[in-house]
Amino acid sequence: MGLPAIASISAGLTHTRALDGAGQVWGWGNNSGGQLGNGTVINTNRPVLALGLSGVKAISGGFFHSLVLKEDGT
Repeated sequence: MGLPAIASISAGLTHTRALDGAGQVWGWGNNSGGQLGNGTVINTNRPVLALGLSGVKAISGGFFHSLVLKEDGT
């Protein structure tokens, strides 16, 4: 599966996040701490959609975590 048009991208230590133009978050890489947000702890080299996130305007990857900023400021 390919990614939709990407607005921004951010990398953590061993995982990567992408924000698409519709405000959805995609991730791939290490997921041992659930940092991809897809409800599993399975590592993947293919993009997976983060569950329960919409209206996101900014993303950031950290050591073993990911952060998002939604359009409403949360």
